[in-house]
Amino acid sequence: MLRILGLSPVEQGLYEALVARPPVTHAELTRLAADHSWADHTGPALVRLRQLDLVTLTSTDPPRYAATPPQTALAALLGARSQELTQVHQRMLTLSTQFHQVRGTRADGGPTEPVEVVHGAAEIDRYLTHVLRSARHELCVCDAPPYAADQMYSNQTELELLRGGMSCRVLYDHGALDLPGRVAAISQTIEAGEQARVTETPLKMILSDQPLGMLQLDTDTAPSDRVLIVRDPVLLAALFALFELCWERAVPLRLRDSKAEVSPPGELPDADRDLLSLLVSGFTDQGVADHLGWSERTVRRRVSDMMAELDARTRFQAGYRAVARGWLTAAGEGHGVQP
Repeated sequence: MLRILGLSPVEQGLYEALVARPPVTHAELTRLAADHSWADHTGPALVRLRQLDLVTLTSTDPPRYAATPPQTALAALLGARSQELTQVHQRMLTLSTQFHQVRGTRADGGPTEPVEVVHGAAEIDRYLTHVLRSARHELCVCDAPPYAADQMYSNQTELELLRGGMSCRVLYDHGALDLPGRVAAISQTIEAGEQARVTETPLKMILSDQPLGMLQLDTDTAPSDRVLIVRDPVLLAALFALFELCWERAVPLRLRDSKAEVSPPGELPDADRDLLSLLVSGFTDQGVADHLGWSERTVRRRVSDMMAELDARTRFQAGYRAVARGWLTAAGEGHGVQP
């Protein structure tokens, strides 16, 4: 089994024999080897195990051979092999790109184009799956209007990828939080590990670290019948830069009891924390009232009290000063649903 880490059957047998007992002297090792079929190969195997730091020789009198703890020694070999496999994977992608460029085709059989317009629900669905599953480590998503049965993004696919260890950052437009059932859906992905922030999102977009991108072209109709597939590295670099700029200016979003919340402020009371979180996330007074079970009049009174506490003349100024006080912080972002 350890052959995948580069050990021969003899080396594996000797290492496992040493793991199962305290450090042994050379004489004890000779007697131990005599009981196994690999006795004639003990010397070379021992030299290699010491080179791999799987076995050490103590400075006692007499010296003894001791197995290095498996969680240390084998983990190091596994890490090195993982790095080699990653390099092989990257090389495979490079060679695949060269192969299809020479032949004028992509891996999926289509033409090689830096930017491509895709039409029709079936084709969009196929490309969406390809973009999502092309990511190796991270997906970056902008969730923007118009909203419908969202063909640009699959909640279930994201959940599957998150549970498989994929990193996923999503920028939600304020309007997304007003859609019936959307907050509950977002809570699932945050609980699974998604990092979510709220802002005014400029476009509906998915970026994979393949690198590969998908943008919705119709900004006034939903569902869209046209999307843009982007493979050009220069354009993708610009789109990633746009995403990072929006990400830095967005407000971290968490969820408490399926209600939108910014990451917890320092000494802010829970009631005001909920209120501030929802306001910064873009909820109207009526929306805040619905989520918190208050009257709209109560919301306005609490907002007025908070603005007085912050010495702010406008809600924007109140939000700015709340950030300055440390009431809004990215600490705990992506840690899921809070009790």
